[in-house]
Amino acid sequence: MKSTMAKKSKTPIKMATPDRDLEYEKIREDFLSEADKKTPIEAERAEEKENEFDFPWQEPGVSERVLKSFNLRLSEPDFLKLKFVARRSQDKSMHAFCARVVMEEVKRQLKKEEKNGQYGK
Repeated sequence: MKSTMAKKSKTPIKMATPDRDLEYEKIREDFLSEADKKTPIEAERAEEKENEFDFPWQEPGVSERVLKSFNLRLSEPDFLKLKFVARRSQDKSMHAFCARVVMEEVKRQLKKEEKNGQYGK
């Protein structure tokens, strides 16, 4: 069964000419130069950012919901010590024990650096 719909005619191919190439190049350059310009709000934010120190955990897009893993290599005796201590702690697992202890130390180190004025160095 043949289709009763008429076939669309193809659009004619436009030949490249030196004038058309120059026009295209100018449009392209104008577009790219505009894309590099900052809006007034972006310029203001960039200026504010230069005046303050940003920590990696304060960057946009960093989320508490995203969990990152980190492997810890221990000698067998150290691993068994950790396992022994973690079982006797209030934590549910060795992982929970390590995460709690590490984050307590990280917070303590950050407070120490803040107190000594070492942030941003």
